[in-house]
Amino acid sequence: MGTATLPKKFELSGRKEPFRKVVCILMTDDNELARAQISERLSHIAMNLHDATDEEDTLDCIATHALTAVGGDDAGILLLASKQHVRTVAATSQAVHRADELQTELGEGPCLDATDGESDYLIRNTRYDQRWPRWSAAVVELEYSSVLGVSLHTNHRQYGALNLYGIDPEAFTADELATATIFARHASIALAGAQERDGLKFAMDSRHAIGLAQGLLMGRYDLNADRAFAVLRRYLKRPGFCAASF
Repeated sequence: MGTATLPKKFELSGRKEPFRKVVCILMTDDNELARAQISERLSHIAMNLHDATDEEDTLDCIATHALTAVGGDDAGILLLASKQHVRTVAATSQAVHRADELQTELGEGPCLDATDGESDYLIRNTRYDQRWPRWSAAVVELEYSSVLGVSLHTNHRQYGALNLYGIDPEAFTADELATATIFARHASIALAGAQERDGLKFAMDSRHAIGLAQGLLMGRYDLNADRAFAVLRRYLKRPGFCAASF
């Protein structure tokens, strides 16, 4: 996994021509059948995302289902590890893993900029796009010509960005960008739910382990419950201590 420090402030100037999110339009034409088909496909995918077992499984499902929902040849996810660092957490191929890593290494790229939650980005042809010159040149060598970078966020939290790559130029248009934006919202809600479930499971497992350790202390040293918990609490403050070690 690649990790890098984010720029203190992204240069979201007109030079980068960010696409603002448009969630009320699925297609630019007036084809109601196409809209209905996209809506149905996104609904089924959203249900599958919520069936994922944990956060890691959810991230893998997001990357895989993004290709079904939007199109493209590969997908990856950059996740905010903190306010200043991002890391690659899911990728459908080694090439896209490297493409995402290059953004963190070079400190530039559409998907890296999308992690701030302010804009989504479309590159129609990496060979000629000059908004992220070093990264675009490197991605050409990986044979990716088209790129979408869309934010993963909810109303309460910014998670990172979903990145879609196409081998052919012009593989993505504003229609795919609009669809990717809607998919990213479903994905963000699923990710938030997965993290909450993982957090609750960790808390329950920790509580169970602490209860067992407390019982062992009571039996081994003839302590009452309060005294055993006080002893255990002192041990819990030590770095690297695990209640299960009792």
